[in-house]
Amino acid sequence: MYEPLTLPPIRRPKKSKIKSSVINMDLEAIRARRNRLEALTVAMRTSSVERLSSLRHDDVHMPRVACFSASKMRRQHREPNASASKSIKLEPLNRSSPDTGMSTLDKYGSNDPLLRRGSSQEVSTPKPGSPNQSTAELLAIECEEFNTEPEEAEPADDVDKDPELEEILKQLGSSDESTQLLGAKTARERVSDAENDCVDRYVEAGILPLLLSLFDKDHIPELQFESLWAITNIAAGKNEHTKAVVDANGLPGILRLLSSSHEKVVLQAVWAVSNITGDNAAMRDHVVRAGVVPILNQLVYKYQTVEAQRILSWTLSNLLRFKPVGMSDEERLTCLQALQPYLRADDDAVRVDAARGLEFASDGSDAHIRQVLDLDELPIIIGYLDSADYRLVRVGAKIIGNIVSGDDELQTEQVVQAGAIPPLVSLLRDDEESIRKEAAWALSNILAGTAQQINEVMKAGILAELLYILDDPEETRQVGREASWCLSNICNGGSEGIIDELVVAGTISTMLGYLRKHIDDQNLTTLLLMACKEAVKRTTQAAVLKQSLDYTEVEQLLTPLIGAGNENASGLWIEIKTKVFTES
Repeated sequence: MYEPLTLPPIRRPKKSKIKSSVINMDLEAIRARRNRLEALTVAMRTSSVERLSSLRHDDVHMPRVACFSASKMRRQHREPNASASKSIKLEPLNRSSPDTGMSTLDKYGSNDPLLRRGSSQEVSTPKPGSPNQSTAELLAIECEEFNTEPEEAEPADDVDKDPELEEILKQLGSSDESTQLLGAKTARERVSDAENDCVDRYVEAGILPLLLSLFDKDHIPELQFESLWAITNIAAGKNEHTKAVVDANGLPGILRLLSSSHEKVVLQAVWAVSNITGDNAAMRDHVVRAGVVPILNQLVYKYQTVEAQRILSWTLSNLLRFKPVGMSDEERLTCLQALQPYLRADDDAVRVDAARGLEFASDGSDAHIRQVLDLDELPIIIGYLDSADYRLVRVGAKIIGNIVSGDDELQTEQVVQAGAIPPLVSLLRDDEESIRKEAAWALSNILAGTAQQINEVMKAGILAELLYILDDPEETRQVGREASWCLSNICNGGSEGIIDELVVAGTISTMLGYLRKHIDDQNLTTLLLMACKEAVKRTTQAAVLKQSLDYTEVEQLLTPLIGAGNENASGLWIEIKTKVFTES
């Protein structure tokens, strides 16, 4: 007779004691809590804005707006509103968090659901009409809708056919500095206009050397500023535009202006550095090798205006964005320490970018996670979880998720002892789907820890929240998958008493019901079957389990899977028949 695939619980050595207590969760209490959660959800979905505003902040987060800052962005022709979104061009982030599907049982590369999971890369797909979609693609789509062939695009005008460009080049090459300033301003205005696709023509016409030559005009800071502004926005464009700036030897001149005596020039130079850094990992490494890290560290303490803090925090975050890590441990630590004061800034955008730097830095090896923990800023990060700013809540959950996804048990224990579990559990009913997903992902990795850590999470009331997620027909599959990981890790690593609590609460029936709704997801099916089999095998509450399961429904669910050769379905069915329905 075959031996069905089973997953023995993983018990790791306990390295740090936690005060234990008896866990007492009766079924009626769980049902009452789930009823309250359901009532709250209905109220949130049907009430008016006025009724929602009457809820306490502890009960529900108010709607949040604005997305994270992009890796590169233009400085607009007019000065941007201080409250405006920073995103101009969104780049794929190199991190993190639960994905929307799994190619193997463990979407992060392991066949063991108990092992800690890292993070998958987020991939952004340009939407029709977005800045990331080319004009040619949009034209093809439009022509397809009308069943016509796209017309060939007319070739770009040569310089001699563009009087304005010819005049700009003439002004920049003039020996008269007032004329050069006029040319620099005009060039800046043209490349600052996102709707004016002129950068290719300007670069091909040779404008970069002319603009870069103006960096030497130390006696005319306005001329340096205007030429820097133009260079900044050229570097904010396509990859080839950024490369053209670097290939024209623009970086040394930009770095030299970081020591200007004029704050306006310095901050524009920092912005240019950030656009080059935010292009890709190779460009970031090139900037780091040029010695920018210690310079930025000095500027953090020299300039304290909100504008300076926004630009510097964003730039330091960009330095930590890409993988592989292209700087030494000392340079990484310098960036992290430079970001530290910004974690407490009064400006929301500054705090978000500073926190994003920690998010990028914590997405790596245990040594990199240790650098973040050594900042001793866990209380601040955990405090973000209760912020009214959606961005801070999400990035705080990501940082904690990165930390507890490492292999060092002491690092997870630090998060537990710092009090991260209760706010994470409360986020499982947040109104933002992405926040619920991040919180569930972080909790699933804590639940992959010791039995004591599982006890701490259970004491925070996670079971009722997880069951509510799986029962909610309007919940997304992404959040449901992360909740399933949480339950799987509890089933495989929890004590016998915890397993019995799951059974008494009807968890096995809920997981099988969720499996029935998502039977098309092979990896989720395997995860839930293994978890249910382990729980049935270990429980001492067979009589209670029998009352919560319908023999015929379970048989109808598992029989097709068994017929398809699913060994986990066979193993679960054997456990149920021999332990629960022995008389059936």
